[in-house]
Amino acid sequence: MKNFDEHHPSDVLEEEYDIDGSNPENLSTKQPTVPLELKQIDLHINVTDSETGHPVKFACLSLDEIGVTAVCNSDGTAVINNLLTGSYLIDVISPGYRAATLKAALIPEDLCQIHVKMIRNA
Repeated sequence: MKNFDEHHPSDVLEEEYDIDGSNPENLSTKQPTVPLELKQIDLHINVTDSETGHPVKFACLSLDEIGVTAVCNSDGTAVINNLLTGSYLIDVISPGYRAATLKAALIPEDLCQIHVKMIRNA
């Protein structure tokens, strides 16, 4: 078994694969190797008003890349369960506030907690 901490030219995927692992041009039946250890992580999000620090109730969260949405509770918090490690763009919207987009990198060793400070519309 290869140690993926060492980078070798043979570790680079040289063919394009569809998300299900199939080769779109049927050039090879070889399955791609994923060198990263994928783990499921729970993402905790807290949304507050940038001026008052009060919770933003029922803010809508969206991870469009994977089709996941969530709504904060009355305390301005939400938990999105079972996300795979990796980077995600998170859109946050709430009436009366400017929409926010942030990038979150989910790493297995971290407690995945994000605090979003929303700016009120003028």
